Amino acid sequence: MEMSSGIAHARTVAERVRALRQHKGLTEEELAGGNLTKRYVMALERGAVRPSRPVLEVIASRLDAPIDELLAGATELSIKADLDALQEDIVYQTNLAKLLIRSGKVAEALRLIDEIERYCEPYSVALPANIAYLVPFLRGRAHLQRLAPDLARPELEAALVIARAEPEPAARIRNLLGVVYFEMSQPRRALEQHLHCLETIRAHVINDIYFRVTVYRNVAADYWAMNEPRQALGIYREVLPLLDDLDDVEQKALVYWGMASAHMALRDWRETRLYSAQALQIYEASGNRDEAASVCLNLAETLVDDNRLDEAAAFLKRAEKLLDGTANHAILSFLHRDLASLARRKAQPERAAMNAAKSVELARAYYRSTASSDDQDGALFWQDPVRTYAEALEMAALVQEDQGLRGPADVLFEQAIALIESEAFEETRYAISMSYATVLEARGEFRKAALYYRVSATLNPRGTRRGC
Repeated sequence: MEMSSGIAHARTVAERVRALRQHKGLTEEELAGGNLTKRYVMALERGAVRPSRPVLEVIASRLDAPIDELLAGATELSIKADLDALQEDIVYQTNLAKLLIRSGKVAEALRLIDEIERYCEPYSVALPANIAYLVPFLRGRAHLQRLAPDLARPELEAALVIARAEPEPAARIRNLLGVVYFEMSQPRRALEQHLHCLETIRAHVINDIYFRVTVYRNVAADYWAMNEPRQALGIYREVLPLLDDLDDVEQKALVYWGMASAHMALRDWRETRLYSAQALQIYEASGNRDEAASVCLNLAETLVDDNRLDEAAAFLKRAEKLLDGTANHAILSFLHRDLASLARRKAQPERAAMNAAKSVELARAYYRSTASSDDQDGALFWQDPVRTYAEALEMAALVQEDQGLRGPADVLFEQAIALIESEAFEETRYAISMSYATVLEARGEFRKAALYYRVSATLNPRGTRRGC
């Protein structure tokens, strides 16, 4: 496009944008489009806001001009910033960062958050709390997406200091901070944060029904982690009336599955079947085969523990059908682990060995693929790769022990424990340590068994799905 003399002589980005807009015959509203407002464009064109790179990309595309053309030789005017326009730019950038986090592009999101922080720095004193908290909040959220709660915690604590007097932002920060404590195996501290959120919700301060349901789910999960299924059940019952107004079938399915899990812990099989059927119906209707299969696997595991083997076999068969053709190595590893567990109960050693070996193979591939990748897409973390691999190794160890192969069993148990020791998954470390201690005691190796019993006694078992 040939540049007009007005554009060629424009000294600032503001002047260039205005000249290009007028040259193309666009109004301020047309340039703003659906992403920005007329007020923002007017502030930009008078030099009252310095556009960020993401916003400038939107404007350049509408003007049919490369960004370099807008910036070439330009100098900035040093006039007082328009804070409203500045905040609009920051919100646009932070929404883009949220989108990157949700899609699993966490490294890219963190780079953008660093850019937003630099963009905000000259105005940090003037920014209101409900804008200033966004940088540490999103950085914490990104670290949590990366399964790094130790990095997320200080960022969220910093965000809470900024936004403490703002009820809704503070509740959103506390919700994520609670998830961080949960992932760090501190469910009581998680519950403290989530109950603060619940107080804000019960005070009718927050209208976002999706967030309200998420908080209820997290409170229930905290109680579940502390082995208080009746308390969890009470919270789930409180949230049920909200589901009629929730336009999110996946959230509804998570609540129904939470209800089923609580009833399952209480061995109330009638209610378990009722709510798990509702969760399964939603997942299957929406085509979410992985989640539908995970419900079947969870039900099968509990049924095996309860020695209801025929019912467990039916759910595992249903899970196999749902997972036919999937490439999700994590959930396939869990399927074969559960098939091995069922085969052990049915005294089918060859089938148990075959499925245990397949579970380890899939879990190892999943573990290696995630370890070698910087960014993960959102679907990849169906389950943590370390936990998946450790639990597959544990099942393989039990199968070896069944066959009298104590040496290979010891090697597999020790590999599983070494793998999980570097992580914060105390419930998995507890389960594997208890499993090995029980095996050692059955062998008559009481001194070694006591060592692993002591290890498990220092840990805090918990578990369930989280929302953030």
